[in-house]
Amino acid sequence: MKLKLKFFIFIFVFLACDPGFGGEVRKIIDARGQTVQITLPIRRVVVLSSNALEVIQILQAEDLVVGVSDYIHQKAQLWSKFQDRPVVGHWNEPDYELIATLQPDLVLCYGRFPGLEAEQKLMPLGIQVLRLDL
Repeated sequence: MKLKLKFFIFIFVFLACDPGFGGEVRKIIDARGQTVQITLPIRRVVVLSSNALEVIQILQAEDLVVGVSDYIHQKAQLWSKFQDRPVVGHWNEPDYELIATLQPDLVLCYGRFPGLEAEQKLMPLGIQVLRLDL
């Protein structure tokens, strides 16, 4: 049940990314059980989790993705739509400086990886981190 709930929360976040929702804040419980505030609309996303990328494809929100982990480029046959996106490092060891240069609104990653340095380095720059284990 917990996984289904997270999936629907994830879908809700992206469906709510409509320009009419400008500046609105949504609270979401992430994979660690922490409350995360997401400011809408979300227009630019860096995706470190291939599972999250699958959901983005299901939602047909591929145009939001501005950067991906190296795993996505290694699996070109699965992720052909994302081969032109910049690689921001490994799913558990991203390049935070490169992520910052892409100016995403949101970084999607796994619950445990990368470590909490993701929030420590990105949130002061106004980049939100959402951890989901889908």
